[in-house]
Amino acid sequence: MGVRWGQLVEGPRDGATAITVTHLQMTQAPDQAASAAPNGVYLREVTGTNKAISRQLYLDIGAAWGWVDRQDWSLEQWTAWTDRPQHHLLVALDGNDVIGYAELDQCAGGSVELAFFGLYPMYHGRGIGRWLLEQAIALAWSLPGTQACVVHTCDLDATAALGNYLARGFALTHREIEWRLTATDSVQP
Repeated sequence: MGVRWGQLVEGPRDGATAITVTHLQMTQAPDQAASAAPNGVYLREVTGTNKAISRQLYLDIGAAWGWVDRQDWSLEQWTAWTDRPQHHLLVALDGNDVIGYAELDQCAGGSVELAFFGLYPMYHGRGIGRWLLEQAIALAWSLPGTQACVVHTCDLDATAALGNYLARGFALTHREIEWRLTATDSVQP
């Protein structure tokens, strides 16, 4: 197992590691249709009170990639995030097994953020990430008033993440540095 990442901190500072965050944007819907679903895989949009699955997927899938910004959110914070008409949750399934997800957030000004996107590691390398991303992009552009779709990735994400975003039509807008402590260096309350 690799480094366990802890909290975000102001940096630079002793013990903190610089992580490059890449911001991408798409300003028009892709011309090509989404690819066919991989064999046996299908998509379900989750609505209503079932959105609590968002928290579990964030914790499960995000752990491998150092997602920490919402790790300590209370159930009330998760409910406030998911129980909004601007929140859209897509879950990819293989049979009855959840294998990945995408969360979209409709922002002011016509921007739709692909806030979270990921697969369980055993499903990497099978074309599912490409297909799921295409489905999330299609949903983003189907929402009323969409003028742009944005996503952020970083050094900690899967090595194929940035290439997948670029191949689907996102363009790099800028990069910035955020600072992280490892889990063992994180400040305890």
